[in-house]
Amino acid sequence: MRIILAASGSRGDVQPMVALAGGLQAGGHSVLVCASPNHSDWVRERGVPFLPMGRDFHSYVREHAWRANANPIELLQGVAKLLESEVESQFASLLPVVKNADLVVGGSVHLAAASVAELMGVPYRYLFYCPQFLPSSEHPPWILPWSSLPTWANRLSWQVGQSAIEMTVRPLINRLRTRLGLRPIQDVLRHLVGSQPILAADPALSTVPADVEVPVLQTGALQCPASGRLPDDVEAFVLEGEPPVYIGFGSVPDPNPNRTADLIFESMWALGRRALISGEFATLNGLKVPPHCKLIPPLDHALLLPRMAAVAHHGGAGTTSAAARAGVPQVVVPHLMDQHYWGHQVFTLGMGPRPIWRRHLTARRLTRALQEALANSQMRARARSMAARLRATDPVRDTVGALLRGLPQKAPVRRQGGSADGPAARAI
Repeated sequence: MRIILAASGSRGDVQPMVALAGGLQAGGHSVLVCASPNHSDWVRERGVPFLPMGRDFHSYVREHAWRANANPIELLQGVAKLLESEVESQFASLLPVVKNADLVVGGSVHLAAASVAELMGVPYRYLFYCPQFLPSSEHPPWILPWSSLPTWANRLSWQVGQSAIEMTVRPLINRLRTRLGLRPIQDVLRHLVGSQPILAADPALSTVPADVEVPVLQTGALQCPASGRLPDDVEAFVLEGEPPVYIGFGSVPDPNPNRTADLIFESMWALGRRALISGEFATLNGLKVPPHCKLIPPLDHALLLPRMAAVAHHGGAGTTSAAARAGVPQVVVPHLMDQHYWGHQVFTLGMGPRPIWRRHLTARRLTRALQEALANSQMRARARSMAARLRATDPVRDTVGALLRGLPQKAPVRRQGGSADGPAARAI
């Protein structure tokens, strides 16, 4: 089968699609990952065909100075601006390649995949990584940083949040659908998730709330298998003494990397532990790195994290799952979106201390949290127990099976006029 995997966003949004692509390729299927061009090199290094789509995601984030302490309105406005800049490119990139596909899988907030699949009469499935993407009285929308609101407040926040999403996102989609001769949509979320969405998140870490209206199939978090070995200098550092701690706040650019680096270094001096620190810091001029710290580029979490004593990270869905599979305590420093949800889950499950909001992060708070993670024997035991549960599962296999099971025949194209190769398509 010929399968298109369309994603949008940071590495955490794209990497699950790459893991899925590997599973599909192992089953003899032809795949193509479509995502922003900054992901091209590492995706192709995994042996997965790649189609650049839109602009460099990290450059956009850096240029528009997304802030970790943005309020929900600012966050939604930032997401809307990003989507507005990407939507036409998403449609234009997918139209030529979906024509001969047997299945389109949309992930993250990809606005074009569902419409283009509909235009071509190709089956469509939606893949998402956190239950918080769907309305429920058990959690607020992902734009809110709170995870313990009462049920009535969650319901109210979803009513307000969905209205804001409809006002900002629906016109973007409908403008392009009109050019293609497709009927306007009335509900953005229903349109994006389709009729059979798949939640690629570990059931041991989170589950679909009972009041979610869409029938969801949950498999597990999609992780790329360990590949190769650690760089020699990193391997040597790890072997020099007791296991170090790992600190990394994801692939999204830091608005003030010098301040963050100084904060981390101060914390490591106070903690008295060796640390591997991942991020943009290696490119900073004049940065004085303490002798017990080592700056590293992004490395394979499956290789690195099991060698650590504890992990401090931003709370991305993929990193949370990777740290859980590594069996080490976690200190979550959520910046935005669903990272607050995952920080709450880690704390609730007893695998780490209470999360530290990025806007409240100080060297002292980071030190205290890591001290607790390293000293708490029950926390370490829960982390090891969770790892054993997760390692007994095969989410890639399960997700591949879920995608291919019962695929319908190509549906008739539903459009008001024009064709995929006609003026409407060429106008995108």
